[in-house]
Amino acid sequence: MNTRPERKDEIIAASLALIERKGIQNLTTKNISREVGITEPGIYRHFKNKQEILTEILRRFKNGIGERMIIAKERATNPLDQIGALYEGSLRMFNEYPSIAAAIFSEEIFQNNDRLSSEVRSIMELSQSGLRDMIRRGQSEGCIRNDQPDEQLSLIVMGAFRLLVTRWRLMKRSFDIIADGRKLWKTMRALLAVK
Repeated sequence: MNTRPERKDEIIAASLALIERKGIQNLTTKNISREVGITEPGIYRHFKNKQEILTEILRRFKNGIGERMIIAKERATNPLDQIGALYEGSLRMFNEYPSIAAAIFSEEIFQNNDRLSSEVRSIMELSQSGLRDMIRRGQSEGCIRNDQPDEQLSLIVMGAFRLLVTRWRLMKRSFDIIADGRKLWKTMRALLAVK
């Protein structure tokens, strides 16, 4: 099958735009084809079905996590500052591409699909693993408290982040997520830091 990579990118972009405007439940190949300006069979030359499109969106997001972790480690040497850089980098990405937040945080839609559910679990595990590594390094260097397990601390940081992004989405992006994220990170940093 001869496919154009740029057409695949157009299909992904159109899918994300539809998710943002109409919700993930209205993501159909018919709607995607209208958005891209090709026939519905044209979609199938690039993706077998809607599940494959969603899988590609999740995979691209997962690849971005690794990139943001590398950037965070390059920007700061202190593990606390690395976590802060990762936090802000992720918020900036959602602010620039809000449709990704709508897709990623719709895992309740994915729960009845083993393949998509597996992709979402993989994203969560990668995020938590990278965060736990930073926390453990901070604990061993004495800048992050070690009276609590790194696993629990990583869940607290991830949960606060997710709640902030979800609130921002539900409030139709009516507040500055970067500014609110910085305030939240200041509090999270105080909770994580050795007193």
